[in-house]
Amino acid sequence: MPRTPESIFKTLVNRNARVTAPRREIIDCISKVPRTFTAEDVCAQLPHIGRATVYRTLKILQDANIICKVVLPNDEMAYSVSADLDQESGVSRVPAHHHHAVCTVCTAVRYFNAEAIERVIHALSGSVQGVMGEIIDHRIEVYDICPRCVVQNPEPA
Repeated sequence: MPRTPESIFKTLVNRNARVTAPRREIIDCISKVPRTFTAEDVCAQLPHIGRATVYRTLKILQDANIICKVVLPNDEMAYSVSADLDQESGVSRVPAHHHHAVCTVCTAVRYFNAEAIERVIHALSGSVQGVMGEIIDHRIEVYDICPRCVVQNPEPA
């Protein structure tokens, strides 16, 4: 089930977060974005809402696993709305810890988990003793051309 403003409001209320009028506008704005967006995009769309309110709201949405922060191929920081929702609870089905595949053509973000990556990170932690402390988290973005863009823009034969 895709994210709707109402489902996002429900998730925030379930987390005891206030749903103020500016937050409603920000949520409505990001719900209409088909791919990724930046905080600056939101500020430009809603110039009457303060920057601090935009950034604070994005942080609340990120903490609630409603949006994810991703690094685009040009090193720009952006956000993506998590699409998978449990229909009854309004809670995101995207696991708290996941990785991103970011399309270099359309910037679509897909989420994935890979046990092999987790094993490598765990092994890395033990193999570089004295250099690194305990690894507490990691972020992985893989840049590709998504299946939809491959079909729309096939390589010439």
